[in-house]
Amino acid sequence: MTDHHTMRASMMSRVITTARKMGCELAPIEVVDGRVSLTRFYDALEKADGSCGPLFSIEVAKNIEVADFDASGFLMMTSASLGDAIRRALRFQTLWSDGERYAISEDAREVRITMSLAGPPRRAHEMMTEMAFYDLAVNSRPLVGRPLPALALAFAQPRSAEVPYEDLFGCALSFNTPTSTVSFSAEAMSWPMAMQNEALEAYFLGKATEELAQRVPKSTLSGRVLAFLSGRLESPPTTSDVAAHFKMSERTLQRQLRQEGASFHQLLVDLRKRRARELLSTSMSISEIAYLLGYSEPSAFHRAFKRWFGCAPSEHRARG
Repeated sequence: MTDHHTMRASMMSRVITTARKMGCELAPIEVVDGRVSLTRFYDALEKADGSCGPLFSIEVAKNIEVADFDASGFLMMTSASLGDAIRRALRFQTLWSDGERYAISEDAREVRITMSLAGPPRRAHEMMTEMAFYDLAVNSRPLVGRPLPALALAFAQPRSAEVPYEDLFGCALSFNTPTSTVSFSAEAMSWPMAMQNEALEAYFLGKATEELAQRVPKSTLSGRVLAFLSGRLESPPTTSDVAAHFKMSERTLQRQLRQEGASFHQLLVDLRKRRARELLSTSMSISEIAYLLGYSEPSAFHRAFKRWFGCAPSEHRARG
């Protein structure tokens, strides 16, 4: 069932706008706290598919803008590398839809991203897969300046005779596979993002992390770990402590976090970065801030902060 799942309302607005451009009108649906029912969103997609034709999902993907994903979208755009952007997309995926799941597996040669959707199979699932695959395969090109190497798309759905897949995606394709999966060469994960910006990246990371902690502390393991760490920075728990708290082994903890595009270390670092910027806007001394962030010495905090932001904590504070 998808009745309890929601989607960011900006995506519904994108669907309505795209349908209107194609000469179709879709009725708006109820928005609650910036979210819409995923079931109603799927219904709207299928109505547009019937009215606008089988390429409607591709047209939506072509018109997607960074602002549709709010802070998490801008975070991906300003990340240092494609790998950072993808891992953050997975980590913050529930911010735009809590009924979809993307899992990543990677080794030295290949990256695989698998997609799963909520509820029994329906046409909207196929449309969501087409949109996601187009976003990864085509919309990613200007972000890194080149196509993904050794790109292959595996669709769990049957091939539609009405969709020119080869012309749209320009890569290896397969259909009726057990899962919908994108795979490409691992070398692309280190490619720099065209719009990387360290200061903006740090800002949007703080925004996205805060929204995730407020919205989904119980929806994902990374969200629950983040919530657990938030009140314990003065004496940060170890991986072993966190695994024990969630009644799992350290190996299982790390594996499940990795599937969500996160890691224990990165969650702790991201939380410290956000909290450091917040505390530096107060009159608290840098020594006190270092203590509250779990550093035994101010010098250790100073080195970490300079590594994160390229300047000393005092310089950051002076800039306001």
